Formats: sequence, structure tokens, C-alpha cells
Amino acid sequence: MSDWPEGQTVTIDGVEYGPDDIVPGTDKTFNDPWWSIVGPGGMTNWEVFGPGGAGGYWTGDQGGSDLETGSGGGSSRRTTNRTGGMGDEDDEDPAPLEGWFDEFAQHFPGYAKLLEAFPSLMDTVGAWWEDEKDSDYNQQYNSLLGAIKGSTWYEDHEEPMRDSFVLQFTDPAQWAANLETNLFDIKSFAKEEGLYDYFNSRSGYWDGMAEQAERNAWSEEQIRTRLVQDGLASPTAPVRGQIKRNMDKIKSYANSMMVNMSDTDARKFASYMEATGGFYHMVPTDPDGPPGPGTRREFQGAMSWAGVQDHIHGLAKNKWGFIDVDDLAERGLTIADTLSEVKNTIATTLQLNSENINLMGIGADDLIFGEKTDSGDGRRFMDIQEAENWAKRQSRYEMTDGFRGDIRDLAGSIAQAWGTR
Repeated sequence: MSDWPEGQTVTIDGVEYGPDDIVPGTDKTFNDPWWSIVGPGGMTNWEVFGPGGAGGYWTGDQGGSDLETGSGGGSSRRTTNRTGGMGDEDDEDPAPLEGWFDEFAQHFPGYAKLLEAFPSLMDTVGAWWEDEKDSDYNQQYNSLLGAIKGSTWYEDHEEPMRDSFVLQFTDPAQWAANLETNLFDIKSFAKEEGLYDYFNSRSGYWDGMAEQAERNAWSEEQIRTRLVQDGLASPTAPVRGQIKRNMDKIKSYANSMMVNMSDTDARKFASYMEATGGFYHMVPTDPDGPPGPGTRREFQGAMSWAGVQDHIHGLAKNKWGFIDVDDLAERGLTIADTLSEVKNTIATTLQLNSENINLMGIGADDLIFGEKTDSGDGRRFMDIQEAENWAKRQSRYEMTDGFRGDIRDLAGSIAQAWGTR
């Protein structure tokens, strides 16, 4: 979004914006270069955090991003800035490579590459070299680390990020080994969650995730949380894995509590159950209001199974106000448990397996008896006699042995009546 053609505008939800306007739900203009930064999986910040984007991952400290362009190859590296914005050092031109640098690079080639990647370190290390260039190597090594710790670069980057860059340039073999380990773990976790096929179709996703996990020293829980967050962008729900098992469990419990749970909500809750802590994602600014511009960044906390159950209990209370849902839950029961005899009666009458009976399909008008009046709530579910009567009114009953027996009994009664006359 930074290379904005002159005179161009963009329309979002009927509102026209120019390059200097603020992107809805953010504090950045449309032509801010930050939007063009590419993250893991090949997605730009515009695709992730812009209107309709996929959302951001919550790591606890939500700083912005800063980039330093090194003189070695002109490559940019993404780092985390604890101050929440672009530091003054990022606006500086790379320091010229004076004569001291070549001599320094001969002694510390790995750290020389670090300086090339982050030119803001040049002045700090250059001044240090003037003081320590004649010292022995051990003295130089120990004091070099101290000099780096006193730099603005050190203060502006969190410890995992700093350590990862130092490791990358001073021990590239170990850096590569760590990425391979991360890659194996991330793919394994994705398979367990049922998200492997989706991520495998996204170019560069695995390598981007492996590096980001190393940069931030993510734990297994943090990696799974990021996978779950990114997996919600898939147009289809997982057909295997833990998220699918969670979905089945949620749908089954909702059915037992006699409420409808959409596949979309079941998938979201099933995914939240696999997250730890939570993450940020983009939501409409006012989903219930009139059409308007923009989206906003909202934190989504993780959910436990108990939390999902509480949500379903709320739906059940709203739908079946005459049932003490909390009491049932405390006793480890569901609404379906209280209707087991009703369900078995219907199944027996219609000669079906009880698993084939969906009580929610009966409809409230036939399932509920009694009325709610000013004097009290007299509503209740049907009893077994009412269940049998309902079943006998269904067309399927005409194909049962019971129906044929009723016909024979009726015919016999009619014949007997005619005979006596």
C-alpha cells in the first residue's frame, strides 16, 4: 500500500479514502510503508491487519515492527520493537564502512555480519573497537558483548529476538539446525490439529513459521496457537485431527442440550480450545449496526471445554426457559438424559434405533406441553404416553408391526360387532 499512485482512491464499505487517510480500525494511513512488510506465509501486513485481514498473533507485548537495511546485500529483516514504533535509528542511512570494520571483521566475522544487517550498531562497535583493538581476544570478546548490550539496538529488541540474530550470524550451522527442528515440530503439530493440508498449500508458510518461532522463542503452546489462528482462514473446516474431534464433541453436546450449534461456531470454538492465551483477529467494527467502514482488531481468548459448555448452557437456558439447566449440568446430566424414556418410547413405537431419533426435529409445538402464565410456568416436555401418541400419528407408524396389529384388532372388533348383530 506504500506505492500509492497519484490521485488514486479506495472505497471500503461505501466510504472513499485517499492515501493520507487513516485505515479504519488502525492508527496508520493507507500509504504507510508498514502495510507492505511481508510476514510468514508470504502475507503482507495489509493482508493480515488491513480491513478484512486474517488478524495478528498475541505474544503478550504488542510492539510495532522496525526494519534496518544492512549494507551487506541490502536485505531487510523483521524485528520486534518494544517501544511500539519506529525508532530514530531506522531513519538513519547505513554507516559508511570505514577502515576499522575490515580489521574488526577479521577477528569477529559473525558479528561483522550482524553489524551489516543492523547498521545502527556501527557507531557503538566502532567506538568500542578504538578502545579495545589492541586487547587480547578474550578481553575483546567479553567487552564486545558488553558494548552491544549498551546499544540502542539491544534496548529496542526483546531478548529472544536479539539472541536469534546473534545466533544466526555467529553460528549459522546451529541456526539452520534450529530451523529444521522447528520445521519438523510445526508440521507435526499441524498434522495433529488437522491443518497440515491447508498450510502445505500456502507457499513459504512452513519456512516463515519456522523462522518466526525461532525469532520469538515460541513454546509448543504458542506455535499451536498461531497454527490455530492461521487455520481459521481456511475456507473449509478440518476433516481430521484434534480440531475435528473437538467439533464433533461440541456438536454432540449441543444436541444433547437440545440446541442448534452451527458448523461455523463449532469450528471456532473447537479452534479456540486448541489455543493458549489467545490471539488478535480482525472483526467488523459494528457487526449489528448499519453498513459502515472498516474493521477493528480484537483479542480472542482461548476457550476450555468448560467454557464451551457454559456457552451451550446459555443457549439452552434461552431456548428452554422452564428447564433448570444449571442443576442438570451440576449433576452431569443433559436435557437429552431427562428425555431418554421419551426417546426410547418413540423409537420402540416406530421400530427404529434410538440413535435415529432426533428429538429436536419433533418441534416445540409437539414436544412441549402446558403453558406459561402470570401465576407460573407450567410448561414441560412430553411424557412417555404423549410420546407414544405422537409417534402413532407419524406416517412411518403405518409400516410397523404395531400398526398392523392395531388394524387386525380393529378388523376383529368390527367383525365381532357385525356378527353379533
